[in-house]
Amino acid sequence: MTSVVATAKEEVERKEEEEKRREEGVYVRMEIGAEVEEDEQEAKKEKRKRLVRNTASTSVARRPCLPGDTAGTTWPPTLVMASFGEVVLPLACPPASQPARQPASLPACLLAARPDTLPPPRASASLTYTGHTLPSARLHLIRTAAMTPRARPATLILASCLLLLLLLLQKGSAIPRCSVYDQPPPKNCKYGTALDWCSNGVCAKGPGETCGGYRREEGICGEGTYCECGRCRGCSPFDASCHDAQLC
Repeated sequence: MTSVVATAKEEVERKEEEEKRREEGVYVRMEIGAEVEEDEQEAKKEKRKRLVRNTASTSVARRPCLPGDTAGTTWPPTLVMASFGEVVLPLACPPASQPARQPASLPACLLAARPDTLPPPRASASLTYTGHTLPSARLHLIRTAAMTPRARPATLILASCLLLLLLLLQKGSAIPRCSVYDQPPPKNCKYGTALDWCSNGVCAKGPGETCGGYRREEGICGEGTYCECGRCRGCSPFDASCHDAQLC
């Protein structure tokens, strides 16, 4: 009798153990399934992000709806490959009462333009058409804030420099030349004679000749100056007044 009870008890315990193992297996499978589903969701998110990055890296732009487009206007599914790699894709237009606004972050690209709504193109590009023909082959260059402003043309800078030089030359021609050579040079004077401020008749000094002082401490007169009262004198090239040329 005791052995029968023990056997029945062992059988019950064995069944309970098997049931417990089955439940644990179900839980493990459920956890594995949840992890696999999470991994699939993460993979889908990563794939979406990668697709967005690849789309942003390639210069792909959609033609914005222009004034005058009717509701539901769809441009033909034509890919226009410009010489610099731009792609124009078709776009369905919303109702005319709510025109699509071009995002400010859109890079500068060549978009198919309508001649009745846009000015004539400022630049031309070689196009290769595949599929249907666009309504117009004109191109319009859209400028955005991301584009750097054009540099000032070199011709304008050159013209400004030439004008300034011309003004300086005209001003220089109006400046009186300081000269004391009012009479032919005598035999004993190389550059002629002149009266200095001391009312003394002296030989006029020319470029390279020493001037004044007991020991000629005033130095050599420079170009366009002359010696008077022991000092080099001349005219400034920037004004019309004569002055003492201290830097002899």
